[in-house]
Amino acid sequence: MSRKKKKSEFAPRVPISVRGGIRVQSSRAGFARKWWSREWLMLLEKYQIGARLGRGRSYAYGGQVVSLELEPGRVVASVQGADQTAYHCEIRCGVPEPAVRDEVVRLLRGQPLLLAELLVRELPRAVADLCEEAGLTLLPRDRQDISTHCSCPDRVNPCKHLAAVFFLLIEALDQDPLLLLALRGISRETLLGGVPDDADAFAEETPAVPKPADAASDGTIAPDTFWGRGGETTPDFGPAPTSGASAPLVQRLGPLPLWRGEERFMDVISQVGGRAVALGWQAWAGERLLRLRQHPEPAETNLILRSTRLKMEV
Repeated sequence: MSRKKKKSEFAPRVPISVRGGIRVQSSRAGFARKWWSREWLMLLEKYQIGARLGRGRSYAYGGQVVSLELEPGRVVASVQGADQTAYHCEIRCGVPEPAVRDEVVRLLRGQPLLLAELLVRELPRAVADLCEEAGLTLLPRDRQDISTHCSCPDRVNPCKHLAAVFFLLIEALDQDPLLLLALRGISRETLLGGVPDDADAFAEETPAVPKPADAASDGTIAPDTFWGRGGETTPDFGPAPTSGASAPLVQRLGPLPLWRGEERFMDVISQVGGRAVALGWQAWAGERLLRLRQHPEPAETNLILRSTRLKMEV
């Protein structure tokens, strides 16, 4: 066998391009900003898979992941490689016993401030300590805490396809730490399904809200009063501002995890939001609106928030 044939035999295979695949939205400098997502990234680096880590990152940024589903105890994904059929990937972690989950929920409900931080996408280290107290290891500490599998022929585990799934999962966890609890079988609905045991004490300290004078005996309020049309004149707020931040709430929340658009989510939402803000101020000021284009730009046509296929059923 010639040396040329041997060289071509081991040449790297080019993956089949995917249209509408799930891709990482964070920049490489801003990836895994939160402490809990960095724990998962360090776990991936502990596998020491060499160049496969870089190729897996390229797969994640290039949108080679066709689907990704999160369920209690596992993450299931399809990753398109060089073969016609996408590879089936799984990342598994342990789900605690129902008694342990109930204890975690009880302790979190007893700490309203910690629960409130979770609901605004923050994970205090005290939450991890609280879970540890109940017998649940929230974050994987070593490779033995999770198991991975891919249907590709690569003998190294995890392979580049699993590495791509890891990168997408880490970005999703960075944006929403409640997914950590969902992986352990504790959904958002379960956390919000009850009230803390000392809720009565909080209720006693909370002053009663005075009843409106014009409310009926059954607590209802007349529509005119509710909408402020009870004979009052409309307040004058002055001229409309000429500029403003586009999509400020989206800018605060950050990129949408598991985004399928060809362009970055923040770039698309900034373009559309900027036009919406300008037209909104013109309408509010009573100015003549500019006629919209009949054919929007390609970036705008991609503003379709498809289902992320995240399953958090307990």
